[in-house]
Amino acid sequence: MSGDTYPAGQMPVLDPSASAGTVRRSRWLAATALVLTSIVLLWRRPDALANPQLWAEDGLVFLMQSQQMGVTSLWEPYAGYLHLGARAVAWLMSLAPVVYAPAGYAVASWLLVVLTATYACSSRLALEPLSKAAVALALVATTTSNEVFFNIANWATVAAPWPILLAASTEPTTRRVAVIDAVVLAAALLSTPFAICLWVLFAWRWWKRPTKANAVLLAVSVIVAVTQLAGMTSRAAEASPDSLFARLPLLGTRIAYVFLGEPAHMLPVGGATGAAILSATILLYGWLAWRAWRDQRHPALVFIVASGMLWAVSFFVMRVWAPGDMAFHTGRHQYLGGATLVWAMAASRRSPVTVTGAGLAFAAFVFLTPSNKQVTLPDLKWREEVERCSRATAPCTIPINPLTPSPQAWSVRLPGRP
Repeated sequence: MSGDTYPAGQMPVLDPSASAGTVRRSRWLAATALVLTSIVLLWRRPDALANPQLWAEDGLVFLMQSQQMGVTSLWEPYAGYLHLGARAVAWLMSLAPVVYAPAGYAVASWLLVVLTATYACSSRLALEPLSKAAVALALVATTTSNEVFFNIANWATVAAPWPILLAASTEPTTRRVAVIDAVVLAAALLSTPFAICLWVLFAWRWWKRPTKANAVLLAVSVIVAVTQLAGMTSRAAEASPDSLFARLPLLGTRIAYVFLGEPAHMLPVGGATGAAILSATILLYGWLAWRAWRDQRHPALVFIVASGMLWAVSFFVMRVWAPGDMAFHTGRHQYLGGATLVWAMAASRRSPVTVTGAGLAFAAFVFLTPSNKQVTLPDLKWREEVERCSRATAPCTIPINPLTPSPQAWSVRLPGRP
């Protein structure tokens, strides 16, 4: 497999005669990606596995509902959509003593991210090794805050890269691989609200190569998209304080954070500066899409289309936020659009623009976002608090991160001793 181009109108297909060496190299690259992404994650949050803490919905939604509802919690919507992956982790951990829940959630989140990185380096992605490595690292070497890592509260965000990578992958060579693709796709899409737009990638994949396997992926993506959308209509009905069009310059300010890191906070909120950045970004997206189409770089085209859709959905969800928060929020609403934009540049045929763009994004993470390195959460003594509650005869409340001004917004309520 060359990793460069494929004939016009076709999807890349793994060549069995050339697969042995390709698979062997990909395995070494995947192992390296696993180690490097783990190092970067622990650089960001060195206490995450040594002293795991619950985060936001980890406790109030996933832990408590798994304890109360059992296996039926798997299909319980929250915020208008299903969270199958996070619910499954919470339910499995509910079978163990509650004191181990934070550790289980943190390990599950770490595992999801590093498995995504290793898949990006597999032989299923028709890219050069350096491009694969950049895609893997972009999952963790991002200017995004640490909000999305080491918890299941934001599993919906870190699960979304899986469908994108599946849409960009080569054709399955066996029925077993095709079945695994469909199962992984269903599980990922049932865990994220972005299913409502990611089905488009599989429609295009099937249109380019109408195989049975691609028809199954399209059917799965459409069914799950409809399922997730059914519960989200109430959120779409929320009124915006002003028109989305008037707020578009704020999106330009947000995208600047991908390449500038924390110095982007010094930019004006929207206005002419945001409009100029947004205009430049639109030109960049158009140029990347045109090059990917011209060069028949299937992964690059998938990534750039996905990035545009993810920015649009996140921006729509944030439409009721205050302008400052909407422009400079660097958590889960920043993560996917920025990471997939870097993916698109890494997957494109190398040029000064793509190399410089991806390089700036990685440099911004390393040098310009000190606030997301060596971060430790306040130690709220989970083990001791659980022990205290186990001795109480009445229901017991335990505060969890993030800490908020009084009254504390996030907590876990345990039943106490019978």
